Amino acid sequence: MAFTLMTQFYKILLFVLVIGLSSCGPDENGAGQSTEEGTSHKGTVKYKVSYPYFKGESLAKAMLPKEMYFVYEDGLINTFTKKGGLMRMGVMGSPKLDSVSMYLDFGNLDIRSNFSGTAIKSFIESQTKLDIQFVEGETKKIAGLTCKKAIGKYMDGSNPDFTIWYTEELGVEKPNFYNPYAKINGVLMEFEMERFGLVSHCEAESYSPDLPEQHEFMLDTNFLQINFEKFENEIRDIFEKTVGEDNLTPKDSAI
Repeated sequence: MAFTLMTQFYKILLFVLVIGLSSCGPDENGAGQSTEEGTSHKGTVKYKVSYPYFKGESLAKAMLPKEMYFVYEDGLINTFTKKGGLMRMGVMGSPKLDSVSMYLDFGNLDIRSNFSGTAIKSFIESQTKLDIQFVEGETKKIAGLTCKKAIGKYMDGSNPDFTIWYTEELGVEKPNFYNPYAKINGVLMEFEMERFGLVSHCEAESYSPDLPEQHEFMLDTNFLQINFEKFENEIRDIFEKTVGEDNLTPKDSAI
């Protein structure tokens, strides 16, 4: 029983990763500014994650991920979560190459699903539809970084409007090219994401101009490539088994 619960815990972390996320801006040493020849334009943002509308059992909520990372370097981006050396999963991509890979590394299970060009448009269409309205003249600091404000509205009216904070100071081009925030050409610092009726609230809590230890922008060749539909079905099945089907939107109405 304990093994089954831990397996479900690791798998539900996929929830955060279906979204394709972003991050934030400079420090006093000029992080996010133009780099000198021979140096890298890189950094890491750590987010805390909560679930404001989840009404399921406390055990199911405890299994949901509480932190997430966004890493960037020289035009490459990687959003991921992990649990020690046992599990790693994320969304890795390149706006310049117009390509992205979702991946899961858990024990002997290594899978990935690749999207590029028009396939990315289909990936975006599968996600929550948002109406984003920019708010002029309002800024605030998050994790020491200056951020601008916007308002997000769920186009199906399923949840209340929410506040978005983002920064343009990092110089990361099109960080949201494969998620519902594509019209924001800045790194997200506070925002919401919804999948199958489950809403997560993400807020940056720290920024570093360095990469995580032993971080690489590549996947091993042993990752099994599966198509988008199979990946979607796998995620939906994981959600139902972990947080309960009653806590999700019905299959025929899921976006």
